[in-house]
Amino acid sequence: MRLQPFYVFYVLILFIVSACKPSGYTSSVACDDFPEVEILTKDSVKINEILVPVWMSVCDDKAVVHSMKTDDVFFVYGLPEFKFLYKTGVRGEGPDDFGFVQKIQSADGDGTGIPVTEFTKGCTSALVFGGGSVTRTDVEKLRHFPMALRIDDSLGVICTIKKLKVVNTFSGQTVDSVISTQTIVENVETKWEKSVDKTGSQSYNRSVMSTVRNGLVATAFGRTVVLGYAGMDRLEFYGADDAGKLTVRSVYGADSVFSAEKEVICGYMELIPTKEYLFARYMERDKKGYAGIRIFTWDGRPVKQFLLEGRCHFYEIDVRRNTIYAIDQNVDFEYVYRYRYSI
Repeated sequence: MRLQPFYVFYVLILFIVSACKPSGYTSSVACDDFPEVEILTKDSVKINEILVPVWMSVCDDKAVVHSMKTDDVFFVYGLPEFKFLYKTGVRGEGPDDFGFVQKIQSADGDGTGIPVTEFTKGCTSALVFGGGSVTRTDVEKLRHFPMALRIDDSLGVICTIKKLKVVNTFSGQTVDSVISTQTIVENVETKWEKSVDKTGSQSYNRSVMSTVRNGLVATAFGRTVVLGYAGMDRLEFYGADDAGKLTVRSVYGADSVFSAEKEVICGYMELIPTKEYLFARYMERDKKGYAGIRIFTWDGRPVKQFLLEGRCHFYEIDVRRNTIYAIDQNVDFEYVYRYRYSI
């Protein structure tokens, strides 16, 4: 009987705490962490072509590289050997020609086409490669926000340096948004500026600047929207309802910003969606000369963490072959690097 008042008080506290959670909130900061980091060494495939690669995409049994300043637009390679097959696509303004082609980040494809946006054509489409050529399918006129990450047929996600927005791609209306409350990472920098007064006298003044931005990156797959921070080790997993309203499902990482004055910034650079997993490329602060990739389930559970030998510009995930492809744009297009992984 002596324990009963304490028990009632304890239940009351639990009720108050649960009532204070935001509506729809189902999970707090993810308590699981990654197993020990695994280092992946690269297998170099010599290409020796004079290209200016802008993006690369795996399409069924082919890898397609989009080149920016060559007469031919697309260079197609056979997988898994990455053997050159053919080049296709004429650069120009004609009805069947290609201008600047931007790949749409998506995990919804069936493996036969690459979703792209062509601003010069005013359309989005899927590019299908076969028989030594490329054809456009599923051609659709550009809507509002053509580069939005698709949630469904009418809803998309726009991510800027300060804000993530859910928008109606037909009307252009903003449905919901997430604003970063920690957009500035303080960085004290000494700078000498020249100034001239009314008499023409010159002087040099010391100034202090603090303009380092904590940028945002995002991706979407189905009704799941993931937001990552460039200046903090944090990923936020949201669920979007039919109206496009976002609800926090889970969070990985602490709510703290790295100070550029005191520490090396650790954060996320790119989020690559696949149907089963999210591949998150992050800045590795302890291991120079390596690129970091973390793998999560779409409900925010950590799965694996890799360090990839070398740092490259473009990374593409081949889930059929458990391979990560990379291109280093600093050395033209001399090599494609392959990293084999297992989950």
